[in-house]
Amino acid sequence: RQEKAAKHMLRTRKGVLKFVADQGGTASLADMHKHSEMRYFVGHQKFSQMMEALIAEGLLDYSHADGIGTITESGREYIG
Repeated sequence: RQEKAAKHMLRTRKGVLKFVADQGGTASLADMHKHSEMRYFVGHQKFSQMMEALIAEGLLDYSHADGIGTITESGREYIG
């Protein structure tokens, strides 16, 4: 079960990064959350943890002032 959850989170991470890339490289936090919730059924707490990880890993930059996420070059490489 843990392995299945890990695979699901990996798909979700890539899916959210691809969503941001498909939006021209930036997306609002609200839009990223809505996408992850509707497409991958990820709730608020898991979404927050995922976002923190994406930012910490340098795959996504986030402006708290604007509420906008921007995919990084590393993020683009990550989604291939």
